[in-house]
Amino acid sequence: MHAALAGLVVAALVSGCAAHGPSGQSASSSVQSSDSQSTVPTGLYECSTLSDGELQAAASENFTIVDASNYTDAGGNQGTYALDGNTISFQGAALDGQRATYTAGVVGSNNPPSIAILMPDGNPGDTCQPR
Repeated sequence: MHAALAGLVVAALVSGCAAHGPSGQSASSSVQSSDSQSTVPTGLYECSTLSDGELQAAASENFTIVDASNYTDAGGNQGTYALDGNTISFQGAALDGQRATYTAGVVGSNNPPSIAILMPDGNPGDTCQPR
């Protein structure tokens, strides 16, 4: 009987967690991947690059995640994206054809979500984080 009760408590906790993002925010402010293993919070992402050992803004790559499949680039042009596991594929607008990796985190913390634009060789390049 105790095992059955413990199972119900775990199910209730998992159910409650599914309704909230990583920082306790409503799931409507996050975009879930098709496998529900990660989420991409909506909002502005500011990008930076490492050049000659110094971190510099890469403002032309900034973008805004609008919803589960749409983004806008720094110029306001609309494009789409698809999240598959931790890989993002962009279509249209400034990031057309780009792939990126997504690392989950907590917005506003010392460990924010991060999107790394992949270079042609597949290695991470410029990094973008929520503003």
